[in-house]
Amino acid sequence: MNPLKKIGLIVNPIAGLGGMAGLKGTDGQEIIDKAISLGVEPMSGAKTKIALKEVHSLRSHFSLITCPGIMGEDIATELGFEFELVGVRNSKITSSENTRTAVEKMISAKVDLILFSGGDGTARDIYSSLKTSIPALGIPTGVKIQSSVFAISPSHAGKLCNAFLMNDAIKYREGEVIDLNEENYRQGLISTSLYGYLKVPYKKDFVQNVKSGTPKNEQYIQQAIANDMAEKMDNNILYLIGPGSTTKALTDHLKIKGSLLGIDIVKNKKLVAQDVNFKEIIRLSREEDVGLIITPIGGQGFLLGRGNQQLTPIVLNTIEKKNIFILATLQKLISLKNQPLFVDTGNLELNQKLGGYYKIITGYHQSTVYKVIS
Repeated sequence: MNPLKKIGLIVNPIAGLGGMAGLKGTDGQEIIDKAISLGVEPMSGAKTKIALKEVHSLRSHFSLITCPGIMGEDIATELGFEFELVGVRNSKITSSENTRTAVEKMISAKVDLILFSGGDGTARDIYSSLKTSIPALGIPTGVKIQSSVFAISPSHAGKLCNAFLMNDAIKYREGEVIDLNEENYRQGLISTSLYGYLKVPYKKDFVQNVKSGTPKNEQYIQQAIANDMAEKMDNNILYLIGPGSTTKALTDHLKIKGSLLGIDIVKNKKLVAQDVNFKEIIRLSREEDVGLIITPIGGQGFLLGRGNQQLTPIVLNTIEKKNIFILATLQKLISLKNQPLFVDTGNLELNQKLGGYYKIITGYHQSTVYKVIS
């Protein structure tokens, strides 16, 4: 191991705020203010701690360079790291400019790896200033995490950083930096752009793939899946229906106005509430038997923790595994190339509880058994 390696740490402390609030992103001060008014507490720092704890035992063998205050210093201090500070101190809300400035300072400090917490918007900011051969790795803490520059989970990010420090069979790949237009996204329209590529340390099953869409020729299969799921629905159960075109086929089949990108609540095959936030889910599911109907993200295999952060651990802990229904076309599962499905709720104990084997509905009266891990 090279004791002289330098790790740069950049934390976007507001990443993910819009997820629990059902706001489909955190771009813009108005969205930040609305999420805070709903009582959303920032989770980016807590998830960053999970990653840093994985490298804690090696802290005397590398130099940590981070940003003042909530952009890294506070977490590093709490975990007992020694570090050097770069960038601008900002005690409250940070900006894209803060991130870009930090990257420029870290380039000047000749860091060997930039470890950053955030989502696609943060990755875009990193890319806009980096554009060098310095590798970067994302700790997934945002709402939109479609880019293939992120580890599968915060703990995977820490373990991969560990392997980087140990020179443990690390390879590199070009990871796509993708971001979407949040205003269009909130209108149910997906408009993504490729901004470039980052050099990403890579080990199989540690780094996520880029999100892929659903081919139009699979729509009839989605309709068959919806038909099967509708037959299975119990009128005494309150169902939380997650985002995605496969689950949208179910609400279409039920002839209710579901949301493509949000969480809808259904009981007796009738719409209770559309596109709800975490508070509404907690309120409406209180004293109810709750079921969950979700579909994995194409190309990535994430079930929870990506685009459906409204499903908080408080709610997920109340749902029996027998009442969790996963819908996916066989082609979507085949595209994962034998990798398991993933959950990343931000709660390690809950992640383990949700792991195991599930029956995936793949057609009308058709299913397959698939493994879910954290």
